[in-house]
Amino acid sequence: GRRRLDLLWDEVTEVTGQTFSHQLPEGTVYNSQLPCLALEGARDISGKPPIVFTHRLQQLFFEEGVNINDQDVLLETGKEFDIDPNRLLDRMTSTEVLTRTEWGFTGSRRYGTNALPSIVVSDGGADFRLFAGGYVSAGQLIEDLGLWLSSS
Repeated sequence: GRRRLDLLWDEVTEVTGQTFSHQLPEGTVYNSQLPCLALEGARDISGKPPIVFTHRLQQLFFEEGVNINDQDVLLETGKEFDIDPNRLLDRMTSTEVLTRTEWGFTGSRRYGTNALPSIVVSDGGADFRLFAGGYVSAGQLIEDLGLWLSSS
């Protein structure tokens, strides 16, 4: 648990220079379902991928040690991006967002992903496979993708 995270964060810091607070908020459960519901809800509201919102949640958790599995934190953070908290809560609890988020988690388990970022690729057909799971440098990812694309 905690020791594994500390080691992982130290490895990422060594490779990238990205720092981590190494502070998990009291009572934190390392589970991303609630933040994913918020992000899917934000996607519905804005009509586009919530990349900046995602980045902010990562900052809150990894750099500031804030519990992003707290609904109030998610709703307050949405306000930073002009997302009305009531509207976000409505989307987070909607059948559509719950179903879509569960579909994403089910697919992730099927491909064997258990770390972010995870990249799943397909050769254009229905055959999908896990290409990268967990931290990989941009240079390595570009090189690996180039090799994969040239061979498909």
